[in-house]
Amino acid sequence: MNFKINRIIYIIAFALPGLAFLTIYIIYPLIMDIVTSFTNWSPTSFNFVGLSNYLFMMKDPLFIKSFVTNFIWLGINVPVSVILGLLLSLLLTNPGVRLSSLWRTFIFVALTIPPTVAAFIYGYLFFASGTGIVTTVLFQNKLNTYGLYWPGLLMMVLITIWSSTAMATVIYTAGVYMLPREIIEASQIDGAGPFTRLFRIYMPLLKPAHIVAITMIAIMTLKVFDIVYTLRAPGGASVMLYYMFGVLSYGDYGYANAIVTVMAVLVLIMSIPLAMYTLRGGRR
Repeated sequence: MNFKINRIIYIIAFALPGLAFLTIYIIYPLIMDIVTSFTNWSPTSFNFVGLSNYLFMMKDPLFIKSFVTNFIWLGINVPVSVILGLLLSLLLTNPGVRLSSLWRTFIFVALTIPPTVAAFIYGYLFFASGTGIVTTVLFQNKLNTYGLYWPGLLMMVLITIWSSTAMATVIYTAGVYMLPREIIEASQIDGAGPFTRLFRIYMPLLKPAHIVAITMIAIMTLKVFDIVYTLRAPGGASVMLYYMFGVLSYGDYGYANAIVTVMAVLVLIMSIPLAMYTLRGGRR
């Protein structure tokens, strides 16, 4: 009996710091966001308004535009980054590739560069009118990247693809090294070509990496803010977090928290595949 009590005490003692951190910095703020999203909280008022913020959100053209922009960004960035990351990982884990360790290091470095720095480098150095390499050399300054919606959005998507591909490559590289080598070697002995190995061996066996890469990149894309803020939403290509920042700066805290609550729900929905896979114990 004493052993069981001591075991429970040890578990609580080790879990308490983590639970305290989660409660103070995640659970409590999320609960307060949800509660205050049903109010008209501002510097001059704090009254319960029910679903008014959410009903207004459904008719708010600026929010709808930022919502659509987020999911266009998501629909481009996730598949492109995942496919490129998978192909790069297979290339860099191939023993016949020279200096593969050096190339893997360069790819990993892309993850260490802050999004604001990447946005400044790619946005202003490559796409700024008059000084950008791409706009000046390829388009002779006829491409209004910062004034039109689609050029501005695609410019920001390219910046995120650069970092998201690096993340996917790291995830898939770890997954490839965990695969049983005897299966891959047997397929090579049997004469399976690159495409056969890709679709019959790597794709099915890398299911855990698929789930992690897609979930992580999708959540990262949904929460994108740094790039949009640094480039000031070129062409009006705003996203939900950037729009929420604007609403917050005007003192409409209740409506801003409603937007945060919607984003939290979307993040939870995107996390379901990874959570279900983890709860199943990582079975393929």
